[in-house]
Amino acid sequence: MALMFDEFYRDLEAYYVDSFPKRCSNCGRVFATAASFIAETEAIRGTSGLKSGADDLGQVVELFRNCTCGSTLMDVFADRRDDSEAGLARRRHFAELQAILIGRGLSRDEARQELVLFFRGEPSRVTELVGDSGRG
Repeated sequence: MALMFDEFYRDLEAYYVDSFPKRCSNCGRVFATAASFIAETEAIRGTSGLKSGADDLGQVVELFRNCTCGSTLMDVFADRRDDSEAGLARRRHFAELQAILIGRGLSRDEARQELVLFFRGEPSRVTELVGDSGRG
């Protein structure tokens, strides 16, 4: 489930501070956090369960999930993507770094994951793969 969470929900944050804990009105099951809501519910058959839209405060993403009792639950999340010039520049830079790692033999997904680990300060193969070749 961790990979699914990372892939589909990495750019989301809980939109309404008071939306958790969330309770299933059908069975009473309680989800303390957004992470537990995602981990302890099931994807809607054949879909990511994501639906984008807008409200008074901007772009939102609605997330539909099935409780283990079968009831469909929904929560609203805000899109954290930074569409400013600085945010766009960071994404371009990330894509350039990803291309370098792909050139060193990693798949696109492996390169992305290694960069995410690197920028989080976690163990990564980035320095091993790039070495000092980028320094002048």
